[in-house]
Amino acid sequence: MTKTFVVDRGVEIVQEEVTYDLHNNYAISGIAFISEGDLVVIFNQLKGKGSLLIRCVGLDYIAMSICVSRASLIFIDEVGYKDPSDNNDEWLMTEEQASSKDHLYFRLEGGGYLRFHCESCRIDEIDVTAVKNPMDLMRL
Repeated sequence: MTKTFVVDRGVEIVQEEVTYDLHNNYAISGIAFISEGDLVVIFNQLKGKGSLLIRCVGLDYIAMSICVSRASLIFIDEVGYKDPSDNNDEWLMTEEQASSKDHLYFRLEGGGYLRFHCESCRIDEIDVTAVKNPMDLMRL
């Protein structure tokens, strides 16, 4: 998986010298399968109106144990990586320990998780309230 960001300290994502503290400042508000092989994870800023999108192209693996509705936010406990054959989520690999074959793993409050692997992955800041058609999430 090629990415435009790195995971830092198990709670942050850093892209182009901008740090996004997913644990303290964001929560997952939605997951959208845009087309075959394309996934978008939407993070709403807890204080403010900004949103982050993690856009995944060429999705080849996804597993999750979450339920997302329009009224709920899913809070992040930790972010890291897992070897594809490793299902023990007691520990996550750091950016330095991971390779391009490893899955990106979000440990969620309450024991849930979101785990995926794709060809390429990037983060963008957007105002999701301006998006009328979910297909536009991949084009922004």
